[in-house]
Amino acid sequence: MIKEESSGNILYTTRDKSTLLFTKTGDNEYQVPNGIHLEVKKIADGFELKDKDQSVITFSKQGKVQQEKDSFGNVVKYEYDTNQRPIKITDASGRTITITYTGKFVSQFIGPENSTVTFEYENDQLVGSTTPEGKKYRYGYENGKLRYTFDPKHTETKPYKTTYTYENNKLVKVTDPLGKESVLSYNDAAKEVTLTDAKARKTVHSYNQAGNPAKIVVDAEHLKLTTTYEYKANHLEKTTTPKNQVETVTYDNNGNVTSVTDPTGTEKFEYNKNNDVIKATDVEDRKTTIAYQQANAAVSETNHASETAEVKQYDKFGNVIQTSKNIGVGVSSKAILNAVKTGKKVIQSGGRTKYTSKQAVVVLNNKGKVITTFAKRTKYTRKGRK
Repeated sequence: MIKEESSGNILYTTRDKSTLLFTKTGDNEYQVPNGIHLEVKKIADGFELKDKDQSVITFSKQGKVQQEKDSFGNVVKYEYDTNQRPIKITDASGRTITITYTGKFVSQFIGPENSTVTFEYENDQLVGSTTPEGKKYRYGYENGKLRYTFDPKHTETKPYKTTYTYENNKLVKVTDPLGKESVLSYNDAAKEVTLTDAKARKTVHSYNQAGNPAKIVVDAEHLKLTTTYEYKANHLEKTTTPKNQVETVTYDNNGNVTSVTDPTGTEKFEYNKNNDVIKATDVEDRKTTIAYQQANAAVSETNHASETAEVKQYDKFGNVIQTSKNIGVGVSSKAILNAVKTGKKVIQSGGRTKYTSKQAVVVLNNKGKVITTFAKRTKYTRKGRK
């Protein structure tokens, strides 16, 4: 959900119900929150949100998601009724999920191959759901809060349920069907939550002002295994393990990790304008370079230390249809031999010979040594693999 405020700022509510405020700084220009790498803009029919991986979400003027498009152009579309409730979702392969309502509540999902999930309500509360396989789950409430989840095999004589206990409107205990308890306690002032498991072992979770994990203490009453986390602009920059080993991370302006340093050394990464990794250097200064056909579609990966390379080919949907690895890795020796014996032969420059069969493409150098192989091509349609 996305909406424009009277101030001109744009408020985006994510799927996990967190909110992001984009502050207007100019004509269709917005300042993004710290640590967030999204681009938002108004368009003729609503709004557009672009992620650093080049995926784009389009919203209507009412703020509803209209479509989601990945970097390959695959689109998921959403349809709504007159009350702006979602009624149909169609993926890039043409598969659909239809949503029906009884009154104001969702009563049914119908997915591909007519798989159906149904929901039942009483007093405006969900009391039952049935899976496509016919398994029925039931739910019980007290004081407006979920108190019980009943498994399909639950009976009055042989109970099999999960029980939830609350205090001050907070969940404080979960009891599983076998009677094992997990207990939660809260220290709001210290921004701490303590989880005590069925074996009475306590784990303490601490959070910073932004809600990021700041410290985790496992077995808090005995071993006290402590891990701490430090952030800058919501980016994790430093982790200290229970053994006091430190890992530090650096980022570029787009939020891409540019280096990771731990006791073994430093790994480094470089990116193109689409935020794809184009070069990686490991702790021993061994370099790997990656080339792309388009965003996220790596067509070649070269390991300079071992002088090997892998090549990939993609269809228009972003599916890998062909791969190759030096020295025949990934292609069986039988397929290589069959290609050389029965495949179509083409003489190439430098004395190389190319053999093409139904299963593989094999290239030999001028001394008859296999230098490159391509695995069997796989074809895809909008509905997937043939």
